[in-house]
Amino acid sequence: MATRTMASSPSSKTTDEEEPQDEGEFLRVINELTVSLPEEIALRLLKCGGMLGIGLAPQVEPTLEQEYFKLRAALYGTKERPGIVKFLPEIQKDCHSVLLSRQVLCAANKARKPDTAGLIRALTIPGNVSPYETLYSVYDTAVESSYNTYENRLVKAYIQAVYSRLSRLHVRLESAPFAFTHEMEDLFSAFRLARSRATFLNGVKTPFITLSHITMVLLKKPAYRAVLDGYLDLLKQFLVRLEEPLLVEALIEFYSLYKLWGTLRVINATLQACSQLGFRCTSHPLLKRDKHGLFVQVLANGQPAVELTRRATGTKVRIIPMKTIGTLEDKQSSTSDERQFLAIEVSGPGKQPGVLLFDTDYDLTGNNAEPSLEHIKADVLKMLVSLNTTKPAEEAAMVLYAAILHAGPRITFSPMVEVLPARPSDGQALDDILGDVLRRCLTA
Repeated sequence: MATRTMASSPSSKTTDEEEPQDEGEFLRVINELTVSLPEEIALRLLKCGGMLGIGLAPQVEPTLEQEYFKLRAALYGTKERPGIVKFLPEIQKDCHSVLLSRQVLCAANKARKPDTAGLIRALTIPGNVSPYETLYSVYDTAVESSYNTYENRLVKAYIQAVYSRLSRLHVRLESAPFAFTHEMEDLFSAFRLARSRATFLNGVKTPFITLSHITMVLLKKPAYRAVLDGYLDLLKQFLVRLEEPLLVEALIEFYSLYKLWGTLRVINATLQACSQLGFRCTSHPLLKRDKHGLFVQVLANGQPAVELTRRATGTKVRIIPMKTIGTLEDKQSSTSDERQFLAIEVSGPGKQPGVLLFDTDYDLTGNNAEPSLEHIKADVLKMLVSLNTTKPAEEAAMVLYAAILHAGPRITFSPMVEVLPARPSDGQALDDILGDVLRRCLTA
């Protein structure tokens, strides 16, 4: 009999809130894949002693010419996206705004929507109560449009970043040829003109320092999308990015992005647990560097993405993204049953290798059907067979723990077989569970 532990949802049934069309869930997945998870994984590897010789900042200062062409692209655009001189006027015409309410004191007979909470304050105003015990003035609720939104603060941050880079480049022009200096003055003039016409920025407060999340406005409105792409491109040499075609091509395949999100969540939790237990990183093909900077790339090729060792005990951990091997019936079928999953191998002196298996399926309980132990066992067996197929019999791993991540409640079939809650809106709950499981298995 399966025992249930409700970890993130009061019901095991799939509700409308769990639908992948939920904009909040979609945005959280995008935010973590593009902003937080790659950087967190890089920092975890750094704490485990990885990335030797790899810095999180550019190793060399760009040349005068490189900086000029980057800023020119930011100002005038590229084939892929428009630049500042084009998208600022577009945003000025159709600027994203929000309605904000505020309290204003006005004559009682002119108030359209009096604020009942402000009546006490109105009574305390000297001379505001008439002999007939009525109020001369009350606090009315006024609604006004505001351009001080997150998206417009990002626009202002991008404009300020470009201006800062232009200013630094201007200082370096003393030794530059006259023709180059003339072209830089043209850049400055074009920038100042575009900025002076973007009057909506005058109502935007001083922006944030870093990109914290991504909204539908940034994704769906072309002008704002150009700002987002330009901002990331300008700073990409300082960031750790995720190399994933799905993020570039569509940004609409929720299930595939959710599966990738679950995989990276487990990898991040594993690195955190290993760091706490004193493991040291010996190899990390998961994290690479190219001409644009550091990037994380998950390749389900059956090769270790990260390898770690604990010298005190000789325990070794290998994080391996894999694909299941289809059966003969699968190969003969028009639809493939090939699935990606994550294996975490644990080995040590005098011990049989063990493995933790993780799969991710957003709609595991589709059509309101509850997952059965037989269904979970079949998935676990398929993952285990795929892992051990290429190994000698004496090196075959035994299952220490197996779990399927989904957007529903926690279901415990046994101490080593579970369905775990993996809601993008509550990633911390998943992290807490994973941390407990990983520390238990890595110290056994």
